[in-house]
Amino acid sequence: MKRLSERKIVRGGFLAVFAAVYFLYLYFAFSAIPIDSDWASLNLEAADILSGNVLLRGWNFTGATFLFTELPLYLPGAALFGVSTASVLLAIALGGTLIFFAGFFLLRRGLSGDSFWISFFFYTALTGIPTLPLLKTLRAHVGVFILFFPLIALAERLRREERISKRAAALYFALLALAAASDLFIVTLFAVPVLVFLGWTALGEDAPARRDGWLMGLTAAAAAAGKLIERLYLAAGNTPLNSRVGLAKWAGETVILEYARNFVFGCMKLFGASAGETAIFSPGSAAVILKLCVFLIGAGILGWNLVRFFRREWTLGFFSAILSLAIVCHGAWVAAGGFSLNMENTLRYYAFFPYAFAVLILRAAFRSDFFSRKLRGAVSFRTLAIAGCALIVALTFRLPSTRRVIAPQDRLATFLYESGYTSGYGDFWTASQTVVSSRNRVALRALSAEEGAGKTIRPYLWFNRTDWYDDPNANFIVVNLNQPSMFMSAETVRNFFGPPIREKRFDDYLILEYPKGLNRRFPR
Repeated sequence: MKRLSERKIVRGGFLAVFAAVYFLYLYFAFSAIPIDSDWASLNLEAADILSGNVLLRGWNFTGATFLFTELPLYLPGAALFGVSTASVLLAIALGGTLIFFAGFFLLRRGLSGDSFWISFFFYTALTGIPTLPLLKTLRAHVGVFILFFPLIALAERLRREERISKRAAALYFALLALAAASDLFIVTLFAVPVLVFLGWTALGEDAPARRDGWLMGLTAAAAAAGKLIERLYLAAGNTPLNSRVGLAKWAGETVILEYARNFVFGCMKLFGASAGETAIFSPGSAAVILKLCVFLIGAGILGWNLVRFFRREWTLGFFSAILSLAIVCHGAWVAAGGFSLNMENTLRYYAFFPYAFAVLILRAAFRSDFFSRKLRGAVSFRTLAIAGCALIVALTFRLPSTRRVIAPQDRLATFLYESGYTSGYGDFWTASQTVVSSRNRVALRALSAEEGAGKTIRPYLWFNRTDWYDDPNANFIVVNLNQPSMFMSAETVRNFFGPPIREKRFDDYLILEYPKGLNRRFPR
């Protein structure tokens, strides 16, 4: 018993040290990726909460509130660094660390203690060094992806134990309800797979255990309670969700296959199994080939898991079934929900994939005792797997620079502040990011223009506060000349507001200066 206790202390100490080092690694790795206005807006929300606006009165949310998923990640950074890029980097590094460990702890559930070190090595090799696409997308929705893993573990416990733990049931209900109140992705990612699993089990020849029906009810009730919590919170703060949610439509039949293709290739990019622009004869190409082999093996495991599930082969196991169903159900929602034909825009909607996929593959390998087998009676698959994972680490790991990449919006923020431009407007992807880059010294608020002739410019009420548009000192508009967003071109601005007093060019931006009082010039 004493020896076991010492082993746990050593492992716990190792994981604590690794978590601290890994957090720092991710912090500097994310520093090489310019933040965007999604990240920046969460920083602004967190800072507003800490200033006393707990109900976020006056805010216009996106299609999700992110209250109990993303915002808890951003509060520590906002408390330490206020409105700043450092605050954002701390939040996303914290999220990356937590999702890594959430996946690992699910992997370890039910495995023997002797496999701890080797399972940690394999899992770290497959997920511990994020690909560039993953670094760019592990932002909004990461909180709900973190909760996904412990919810699976809790559901399995509630289903397995003959005597239901009230504490575990309460925790399961609370986590699922809070997740549903924050981000409805938890429905397609977790609730639907669990209900499909339990429902399909109930249709089998063997009568389902009574606790299966109870778990179905608890899952549905928690998801409904989450929606109620969301509505109560919104009503208390008189805060609207963005109306685009009600306007979402299914993708047309002709493009669903294109969406599905994007999902598959997007998963490959996130996992590191896509070559992209990689030179053929390079270390990166070798890493892609190794990851592609793992990806294809994993795809085979996922497909076989689904076949076994629908055949009702219950030796499959709850974890493997739910992970497989989650990837398929959530992928089907992303493909059929009409999010975007641009793959890069949708990767963040399934950034959980590399972690879930690695857990799926490794659990299948350990449960089947795959690593104890030998190839032609000579070399063990365990040895081959160690060599392959070591090679992946050697080919992909690079120490990140401790210097943060200066983004165009960082330079713009400095230029605006030093030029005396402190209150104005721009498109969404320029606005909030510039505010955070300036440490809240430049108030740049988002506008959008209507498509077509005679465009009307109006406040873009998405991820911001309505009263930001009441500032009578607003006297300039920033236009991104390289990538104008929301139809905010220089021509549109001139046509709507008239000739500016003066124009200034800075990098790829054009600043159009007007008399103060621009806030009175557009409809609400």
